[in-house]
Amino acid sequence: MKSKKKYTQSLRYQRFISLVLIAFPIFCSALYAQTATLTTVSPTTISDTTQPIQLEEVVVTAKELPAPTSTSLIDRKAMRHLQPSSFADLVSLLPGRQVTTPSLNYANTLTLRQTGTPMDGYSISSLGIGFNIDGVPLDVNNNMQSTVGTGMIITPQSNYADEKRNTTRSGVDMRTIATDDIETVEIIRGIPSVKFGDISSGVVTIHRQKGYTPLRARAKADGFSKLFYIGKGFELNENRLKLNFSLDYLDSQPDPRNSFENYKRYTASARAEKHFNTKNPLTWNFSIDYTGTIDKEKRDPDVGLDRYDAYQSTYNNIRIANGLSWELHKTFFKTLVLKTSYSQSFDRIEQDKWVQITNARPVFTNTEAGEFYGAFSDPNYVSHLLVDGKPLHLYTDFAAGGYKRFAGFLNEFLIGLTYNYNKNNGLGQVYDLAHPPSPEMTTRPRAFKSIPAMQDMSFYVEEQLEKTFWHTDFFLRAGLRANTLLGLDSRYALHNKMCFDPRVNMKVTFPKIEFANQKALSISLTGGWGKHSKLPTQEMLYPQEKYEDFVQLNYYHSQRAYRQLHYKTYIFPQVNYSIMPAVNSKAEVRLGLEYDHHSLFITYFDERMQSGFRKMSDYHKVFYKKYDATGLNHNAITAPPLVENLPYTLQDALILSDMESNGSAIDKKGVEFQYSSKRLQLLNTRFTLSGAWFHSLYYNSLPVYRPADKDIINNRKYYNLGVYPEMEKYDCEQLQTSLVADTYLPELHLITSVRCDLTWYVINSSPSLSRVPTHYISEDGVRHPYTATEASDPVLQWLIRPTTISLSDRTPLSVNIHLKISKEFYKYFTLSIYVNNLFNFYEDYRVNRQYINRRGLINPYFGMEMNISLGKSKLVN
Repeated sequence: MKSKKKYTQSLRYQRFISLVLIAFPIFCSALYAQTATLTTVSPTTISDTTQPIQLEEVVVTAKELPAPTSTSLIDRKAMRHLQPSSFADLVSLLPGRQVTTPSLNYANTLTLRQTGTPMDGYSISSLGIGFNIDGVPLDVNNNMQSTVGTGMIITPQSNYADEKRNTTRSGVDMRTIATDDIETVEIIRGIPSVKFGDISSGVVTIHRQKGYTPLRARAKADGFSKLFYIGKGFELNENRLKLNFSLDYLDSQPDPRNSFENYKRYTASARAEKHFNTKNPLTWNFSIDYTGTIDKEKRDPDVGLDRYDAYQSTYNNIRIANGLSWELHKTFFKTLVLKTSYSQSFDRIEQDKWVQITNARPVFTNTEAGEFYGAFSDPNYVSHLLVDGKPLHLYTDFAAGGYKRFAGFLNEFLIGLTYNYNKNNGLGQVYDLAHPPSPEMTTRPRAFKSIPAMQDMSFYVEEQLEKTFWHTDFFLRAGLRANTLLGLDSRYALHNKMCFDPRVNMKVTFPKIEFANQKALSISLTGGWGKHSKLPTQEMLYPQEKYEDFVQLNYYHSQRAYRQLHYKTYIFPQVNYSIMPAVNSKAEVRLGLEYDHHSLFITYFDERMQSGFRKMSDYHKVFYKKYDATGLNHNAITAPPLVENLPYTLQDALILSDMESNGSAIDKKGVEFQYSSKRLQLLNTRFTLSGAWFHSLYYNSLPVYRPADKDIINNRKYYNLGVYPEMEKYDCEQLQTSLVADTYLPELHLITSVRCDLTWYVINSSPSLSRVPTHYISEDGVRHPYTATEASDPVLQWLIRPTTISLSDRTPLSVNIHLKISKEFYKYFTLSIYVNNLFNFYEDYRVNRQYINRRGLINPYFGMEMNISLGKSKLVN
């Protein structure tokens, strides 16, 4: 009874807080409406012609840019109102995305224009998104930080410790990007300029603050994290110099009750911009940035034998960037731009793992192929694993641009050259071979510094034409980018090969339709097509070798001194010399309407990728000996038996190894839209409706090798392999909309917003697939057609795998309402609060005759922050 009473009191308290949070902005809005009515007769009131313009400039959502391709702009005002902890929080502002509870104990990667969470093999969606900070890319091609052996779950009901943090194949971890220094973010979802390369999905360009900013401090706290920031910008007009400095600290716990899992981030930044007053203006930009993270998780030392399990990943990066921009007036090229950057990271994974072995197992300590005598593993031990990485990235980009008018055309052109150098000088995987992280190891330690450097060079050229015919504006941008990898072995298909990415964008702005109220409707139509190539990463080009160990004699005697183990080791290189870049073909068309501060953009897109990266199987024919120790007298032996004195039989086998390939296909299509209204004069409220319909199809584009479901028949193991053209297919569909009502009350220095996320439906389906192989690989390594004869063979019939059942799961309507309030006090202080999932509704549904009740699935998420700005008003400027 007491528990029920406490629950009722807690529920009443939450409802009371919710009503207060909703009533507060409404009361302030009504108060402001009365204030505004009274002050309209005052001679000191802001004029009617300027006040609406200032109000319209305050945008607290992502804004669709009228660019030649679909691009979302997130400015400083929107970020302040959103109150983010990392860049991952900004993703909710994109069309088709919704507000989610931060998960800072997982790697936060970005995907665009897709729905569904398929199995491994489709991470190219996030790997192919390029991040650029002040024009310099964040390179991830030399990231190799991952553990070896089987995964380790430390926290119950959680994922594997390394798997949920591993980004070696999935791109930039957005947790590492702080937001307080960012001025604007442009997320290009469509076809970007050819100056952006090594991408397949999209581009994120981040522009940080430059010049004078007041001394700003920010402190944020919620139930799961704490964040502190301080920054200051200077502008020395006499020296034409701008300086900016900042520090940031984030401390997060996914579960406040569990102090053994924690994520911390430290950032520091110093930036400068210098203008030289010469005949041809020269601008120099310089920045030095540090980012450090500690991501750790360990078992409660007071619980169980596996109390030794612990995982810690540290990341320390120093990035130095330079930029020179030279404006020329009387030459063919009007601008020359040189950008360089140096990035050095120091990464470490330290893992302790309690390993228990239930039966006598060998331990393999050799690093060469051949036959060896071995030893038995300890029954239990603590394995210590270190993964040491020191990725180095050097970047240089030189571009020249100009413009010229002829025959009424404005012609702008751009040519450029980009060079990237990647090398990892780390020690790699370090562990005791006698106590490996897992008993079933198929690798040996590898030093990352032994892997060759990865070098790529790109050349790009772009032409841009603008012309007005009969009051209609035409815009055309066409470009070509050529990419090549340098220094590759001649066996690679990419050796001395150029990969071309053509891209074209077009925009037509029709004559404005003017109405009697002296307001006009503007209509624009944009379209584009292009290819986007993502190069293989360094780990994909130079994968780790596979070690396959066959036990030829396992003689286990009751006395340790008489035990004997003998095995044979094969080493299989897993390099795929035929690997190519992942190429995504994108097309889109967009309609744009603008009228009296109202705007509507509707975009249809279609993307096709047939060459995404995934690990696929390759087969190898091997043989080994099986020694027969049954003739030994176990009671009479005085020494461990030698294989030279034992009879044996030869055994054939087919072994599968993982090989990087272009075997993943992703087809995406959908419709994105965003409508933004004019602010209502009574309450200064703007309504923004955005959303998207996404349809994503995932499947394998290359045949897959699989062994038989039953491979031991009559006490004999068979190594035949089936070849299956269709192994998996996932069909996902989603319709999602978001409605935001934001109110800006300058008289009260108050901004409020209420957001309603509606996911109308989500469909995840897997069609029925035939699992009859088209061919099979016999034990001698020969490929044969699979016919009715093989299907009736007592051994080969087991290559027919069970046909998959067509499954379809349709999740119905879900509604979530979120509230944010920002209020300025005493000119220098701004208090902000937010409540995510303040109200929610999840429609019940049935799956396979089972009733699914989703009440209580999502809990409210509260937080608040305080901003101190010793300068101009933060809500307006």
